[in-house]
Amino acid sequence: MRDYACALCGWFIPHRTDSVSWYNEFRGLCSGPEGIILTGVGLYEDPFEQGEPLVAPIDRDGRWDDSDYNSPPEHQFAAMGEDDQGLGRYGFLFHEACWSLLETFFLPGAVPCERLFDICRSFPLVRYHEGCISWGHDYAGAIQTNDLNIFPWEHNHEELAEFEPHSIFSADPYHGGEVKWLLTSVPKQPPGELPPSSNTTYHQKDCFSSLPIELLSTIAVEMSTCDFLNARLASRSFWPIFDDYHFWASRFKPRSERAWIFERRDDDKRHNWRWIYRQTQTALLSHSLENRKRIWGLAHKLLDIAQLRWTELAGSHPVLSPDQKMTSRASGYLWKDNQDNPCYSLGEGCRILHRQSVPISPTTAHFSIFSVHLGDRVYICGITITSVEGVVINLGYQSENKSSVEISGEITGFVLAIGYRGIQAIQCVIGGNQKTAWLGCPEEVPHTQCLVMSSSITAIEAGFDV
Repeated sequence: MRDYACALCGWFIPHRTDSVSWYNEFRGLCSGPEGIILTGVGLYEDPFEQGEPLVAPIDRDGRWDDSDYNSPPEHQFAAMGEDDQGLGRYGFLFHEACWSLLETFFLPGAVPCERLFDICRSFPLVRYHEGCISWGHDYAGAIQTNDLNIFPWEHNHEELAEFEPHSIFSADPYHGGEVKWLLTSVPKQPPGELPPSSNTTYHQKDCFSSLPIELLSTIAVEMSTCDFLNARLASRSFWPIFDDYHFWASRFKPRSERAWIFERRDDDKRHNWRWIYRQTQTALLSHSLENRKRIWGLAHKLLDIAQLRWTELAGSHPVLSPDQKMTSRASGYLWKDNQDNPCYSLGEGCRILHRQSVPISPTTAHFSIFSVHLGDRVYICGITITSVEGVVINLGYQSENKSSVEISGEITGFVLAIGYRGIQAIQCVIGGNQKTAWLGCPEEVPHTQCLVMSSSITAIEAGFDV
């Protein structure tokens, strides 16, 4: 029987043996005649012969156990790199509970399904365990790593840890019953609101002592709890905020430390948030909430990639005349696309989904890159070239992470730091011998000068995946 794993949490989607469990139920993010769709809830059920397709309702609101659903053949699909067997429908699997968590994570917006599908098919599957996407991290402990017999830039994730039915990985992450208990318990009175503008001066050398307490509270809300407690040790001005209701309530807001206690979004009651914060520290969590916290953190890692913004080339950019061609190329470990199965397993490395070509002006003033974190690595995902005349050309994606160098002459090449999955850093060569500072992260990865030319660079062609 084929093993599958959830594309978000990394844990198994095992076949049902006796009773139905949360980890037997799945959704598929699929490409088919209708475009990219999210299926309804399917059940991975025994017996499944090796290679037999999965099946789930095409209607995202449907379920395998609906009284009028009979698993029609046209709802079958291949998943996680399998051959689609002519079905014309292929995709990636998520536990139903994990997808519900992902939907909650993206609130008040929706999960960008088309974007997520492209992201998933840009990544290889874990070596020795086909069926689990290799994001470049270890799924917070669900995958074993081998750092002994490989180079730092190589693929180092091996296989899922041995299945343990009572581990945190097999605990339902979505239906945490103890959260309802926490929100309905009545401990001691919650911290009160801060008194209006208190300007007490504790020490002449305390730079915060001159600030009104409302401003101190605003500053504290922007800090992590750890940083706030350290600030409280350094400045007595922050002492009163330890008893502030609004500070502790802010710990549970979206994108905050306890955002995974998402039940509070529909609860407008006044709670003792400081007490709830202490009750939800890792050492006190149930397996269910610990697994939820783990998966919520994995969703955070996905957010940066999902928010990349693709830039279409504006206007016409003639690059090369018909008798010219690109003279040098450099890339990560590229796999060629399989037209018969666009969702096939990469194994390792990267694939090209988009290409863009632009000319390089001899009067380039600035060269910029955008980068994104994938696991413990940083990769270049976009380039911006600005001429002295102010003409700006963008290639690829834009992110919140941008770095630039000034160019003081004609670009005659690039030194690249390249890993298996793509370019991690770039250095411009000016006039044949002058090098700019590195853009990106060149550490622990091979460098190549194969794009350093004897004359000026006239054009760039760049390939992108996610």
